[in-house]
Amino acid sequence: MMPKNSTNTILTDLPRVPAASVLLESDDNVVTDPLVTIGAEIRPRRCRCSFCAHCCVALGLQQRSQLLTALPTFAGLLMLTLTVDPTLFERPRDAYFHVRERRALGVLIQALHRAGVLHSRRFWYVVEFQKYTEMPHYHVLVDASFIPKDLLDREWSKNRPARCGPPPSNRPAFGMTRISQRSLGDPEHAAAYVTKYLTKPDCIPGWVLDLGAKRRVLRFSHSRRLFPRKKQQPRRLRRAASKRGQSRSYRQRATDCGQQSVAFVVGARVNEFGELVREERRYAGAASLTADDLSKLADGKPTPLRGSGTVSSLAQDAATRLGKTVWIDGHPRGRPEDA
Repeated sequence: MMPKNSTNTILTDLPRVPAASVLLESDDNVVTDPLVTIGAEIRPRRCRCSFCAHCCVALGLQQRSQLLTALPTFAGLLMLTLTVDPTLFERPRDAYFHVRERRALGVLIQALHRAGVLHSRRFWYVVEFQKYTEMPHYHVLVDASFIPKDLLDREWSKNRPARCGPPPSNRPAFGMTRISQRSLGDPEHAAAYVTKYLTKPDCIPGWVLDLGAKRRVLRFSHSRRLFPRKKQQPRRLRRAASKRGQSRSYRQRATDCGQQSVAFVVGARVNEFGELVREERRYAGAASLTADDLSKLADGKPTPLRGSGTVSSLAQDAATRLGKTVWIDGHPRGRPEDA
């Protein structure tokens, strides 16, 4: 039989549980982290195309940063250079799409892994287009310490088109191959070497720039498990992003890059103690300012235009300094005569 008031004794011995309101509040809660508007910002709208003279530099540096994290995890590091014999194809684009449609690089990695010469199937490659022939050739970073040259030649030669018949004795069956190890150096040098081809906008042939509307050209790619998997967007957003710009060629995208800008309302998330947690931007509309206009306002520096007021006041300031009307989503938000 339990003693009198035993229930109260048992309850008081249990650990105290915080109230529900306390449990629901966290550092990321919208109640404890209200968004405080701190200003406005106008940024140039970029195409984010790897064949654009401006955007290719940022993409190349981004890939270099990711490779500096991934390459030190390789048990070994080799770079394979794979070329394509220009006599086998009428046009350079035919050679590129032949390699891509056959998935020649992926099949080569699988064959080398089955042969036991790779530590893993992780790889990263970049396409370089030769200056005079405009033919593609490939620089591939692989996780390996030693690959027999005859094995690499044999597997790469399997991509020779059947219509070309047997190869002559004085030429490779499909293209030349090379294995670099000593000249590659450490992972930092390897990442800098292969990504330098992404930061050269002047080496893109015209036939590549004319594509992009219906057929894509991958300037670089990698295996699935090379980089940590990021949280994916919803499927509808991924489909919209993949369709964006498909009606325009790479040349048109590069031409339109920076011809418009985007206005944002800048806000700050603060916690209950008034401390800044993070900064956020909310879309306010498309602006008529170009990247050159924003560069003039920033004294030649490629920085966004930013102010502590509203989007309209920022547009008015830009209109006064540039001497032209600034439009936001089709509405005049800044006129020089209103200054």
